[in-house]
Amino acid sequence: MAKENEIINILLVDDVDDIRETTRRTLVLEPDFKVVGSVNRGLEGIRLAKELKPDVIIMDINMPDIDGIAATKQITEAVPTTAVIMMSINHETNYMRN
Repeated sequence: MAKENEIINILLVDDVDDIRETTRRTLVLEPDFKVVGSVNRGLEGIRLAKELKPDVIIMDINMPDIDGIAATKQITEAVPTTAVIMMSINHETNYMRN
């Protein structure tokens, strides 16, 4: 939990422009959140995570270059202080377990 007056820096990683923009618009309404980056590829997300060291990454699972699960593994190894929230529109219950 953020301390009073502490800003939570967030990186958005999703290959769908509309989803990234809608998420960004929602987050900027919160005074404790700051979107520090927004990218449409997993590899770019890994690069920016290492560079920006955000507090939180909102990560899509399905992306064309590297999936969010593999990207998250690389990010958590390189930037262990960053939390990753995974999201997907996939309705299969066991999808994340594979």
